[in-house]
Amino acid sequence: MNREQVPAEDVLSEFARMLIRHKAKWLISKSEFARQDRDDIEQELTLRLLHGLRRFNPARANCDAFTTTIVERAAITMLRERQTPKHRISTAFSLDGMKDENCNIADPADHRDSDQKRRDLAIDVAEVLNRLPAELRVLAERLKTQLREPAARALGISRWTLKQRVRRLRNFFREV
Repeated sequence: MNREQVPAEDVLSEFARMLIRHKAKWLISKSEFARQDRDDIEQELTLRLLHGLRRFNPARANCDAFTTTIVERAAITMLRERQTPKHRISTAFSLDGMKDENCNIADPADHRDSDQKRRDLAIDVAEVLNRLPAELRVLAERLKTQLREPAARALGISRWTLKQRVRRLRNFFREV
């Protein structure tokens, strides 16, 4: 059944809103999320529910059962995504922020040891990205902001092709 056949107000019922609030509170109770993330978490859970709407089949389950499944899986996925190593770096920074006014890399003595390690890692990643073939560079840039399935769709490639390219991408990074 597609979105046009299931009104969004049926899916975003009071039950769905209550469940989303509950799961947002649950995620905030985990150390990976902060209280100020609550609105963003609720919005993300709602978005994932609406994206899952195209898979809703009233012959298989009622709307509340479908909603519960989608929201619970989305919450677990968000927690897993947040627990991956790429999210464990405490603060993000730009490569441009490391340069002084003469476009020289800032003096390492000016920074704490952990900051220097992060900067070194960021430089290494930037160098690897610059050496990648064009198709892998485009994929790597997409995977910074998108999950695999939407990235494959946006690039117009199959999941199998994406899997092969991700494998090649990992090999490039391992060689460094």
